[in-house]
Amino acid sequence: MLFRVIISAMMLFLFSGVVCATDIRFITHNVEDKFYIDHTGNIRGKANSGRRAFQIELIREMMAIVGHPSKKIEIFPFKRGLKTVLDSPNTAFFNIIRTPQRENKVKWVGPLLSNKIFLYEASNRPKGIKSLEQAKKVNLICVLNGSNYVQYLMGNGFTNIHLSNSHESCFRMLINGRVSLTVIADSGFLEVLRSTNTQTGAIQPSFELLKNKSYLAMSKDITNSVIQQWQGALEQLKQTGRYDLLIQQYLHSE
Repeated sequence: MLFRVIISAMMLFLFSGVVCATDIRFITHNVEDKFYIDHTGNIRGKANSGRRAFQIELIREMMAIVGHPSKKIEIFPFKRGLKTVLDSPNTAFFNIIRTPQRENKVKWVGPLLSNKIFLYEASNRPKGIKSLEQAKKVNLICVLNGSNYVQYLMGNGFTNIHLSNSHESCFRMLINGRVSLTVIADSGFLEVLRSTNTQTGAIQPSFELLKNKSYLAMSKDITNSVIQQWQGALEQLKQTGRYDLLIQQYLHSE
């Protein structure tokens, strides 16, 4: 009898450990007005609102497939969200670019979305940028604080960087002539244009910087088997066509 009690206690302990390991805290960033709060108190992506709404709903679909509890997704500034996933256990952060500097600091699920990254300019103040060297000579380039874009520009010798906590702020500064250029992925351009009530055509691409892919980053304590479950959920959504439907509902229809 005592043996059975001991075995039961051990099984309960092990099962509890599995539950805790898969009960993950989720964080995203810079979603602005691309979400609403549902009747359970959780954030949900607004239809026709772009990549931020798309990725919220993509993660929700993945949660359902792996059987993860439906929990509130927290919203942090990018830099704080990145620090949290690096420093805290059982934590996931999206959307984030996978870089060599970050590669071994977290575990990766994705890609969630592929992007082309452009320097954008105000249409009434075109800069005619055709190279990185020309871009280094403009007054200021507004960049999202803590983002991969900052690392890329600094790594290529840029010193004319103005850091901002949102793409929306960068767009407003660009329109007002306070900065010369800003950096954003093509998949996010239209949503920020709309959220800032900027007239179509007022901001235009100036120069393509690079291509990248956004991911779900998970803290290193999360087991590889759990990472594989989440990766499998994403692949399932892509293979069944559900991923493309989400693209149409949240991204392409904007």
